[in-house]
Amino acid sequence: MFLIFLFVPAVVAWFRVGEDTATTLRVIASLCASVIALVLMFVLNLLKLPAVMDAEAEEERKKLADQQETTEKRRRKQDRLGGFLARGNALMIAALDYAQPPPANEAKEWLGELIEYLEAEFGAAYVARVNDGGTAPVGYCDPAHAENHKIYNGIRVRVYHLQEFLKELSR
Repeated sequence: MFLIFLFVPAVVAWFRVGEDTATTLRVIASLCASVIALVLMFVLNLLKLPAVMDAEAEEERKKLADQQETTEKRRRKQDRLGGFLARGNALMIAALDYAQPPPANEAKEWLGELIEYLEAEFGAAYVARVNDGGTAPVGYCDPAHAENHKIYNGIRVRVYHLQEFLKELSR
């Protein structure tokens, strides 16, 4: 291909009548210089290509690592909220066992841990949401076992919101 670039100007210069040999040589030299410049640019771009590809690959690796870290954080949060949900469900069952005293201390401990975790991992808005009883369904209250049902309904509201949080995290 390189020879074609040399041959064409030589033929053009040959058929130019009235021009001297020096002009013909200048035309050939300028075309050769252009071809050499193009070849050098191509070679330099080839030399840069691995560095560019490495930079792109590193950027992609960082992106994937960030996605994996985000997924892991989300999974850990889901696991922790799932643990609170399971403990809450167990406390609700215990609260409805009228043969046993109401699990008031266990419920307070569970709620304290839940609030502490939500504050640390999600912020005050989630604490406010988990304590919002206006949006959660409230269960039946038997006056003979009012303390049991008070604990049951308090936990039920929080469990309802925990289920909402878990749905949000799974999106």
